[in-house]
Amino acid sequence: MYEKPDNIMKIPLSNNTISRSIDEMANDVKHQLINILHRSEFSIQVDDSTVVDNQCLMMVYVRYFSEDLQSCDEMLFTEKLLLDSNINCSLLGTLAAFSGKNMNSRLNGALQLVIKTVNKLKFNPLSHRFFRELCLRNDEVHTKLLYPTEVRWLSKGNCVLHFVELFHIIVSFFEDTSLSASLGF
Repeated sequence: MYEKPDNIMKIPLSNNTISRSIDEMANDVKHQLINILHRSEFSIQVDDSTVVDNQCLMMVYVRYFSEDLQSCDEMLFTEKLLLDSNINCSLLGTLAAFSGKNMNSRLNGALQLVIKTVNKLKFNPLSHRFFRELCLRNDEVHTKLLYPTEVRWLSKGNCVLHFVELFHIIVSFFEDTSLSASLGF
């Protein structure tokens, strides 16, 4: 009465087929990322998070530039933190914190200038709308600047990246003296 189509018969019915395929794809993505990191300079960020069942996770993110010079952020791995290992943290060799207070003064000054400019543009809603319109008229990829956050240093990098990509628009926005004067700059 009812015949099964041939293509349905080709679908494997094993419980592990889907999970095995997902594992294979995950390993492929992992190997691609490792190959990229072998060929380029990169920076890492180590962060921690607590998931629903109160387990502490260590997450490692990498930032690198692709072959076409695009900034890329990827999660390298996530592992459960061993809280009962009794590791003596005083034996830790090097700890580098990428925040403004730990940067050299020249880089920190540049970062503070970016943050101050972004805050000045975004503080006044009218200037923010004018800036967005200026970006739209010039067919820019981005139409807004990003606020940097203290939580993740990667967000500061994204903020600086948007700032650099929109630099000529930012300069022309502040050079328009009638607009700047009417906004109180």
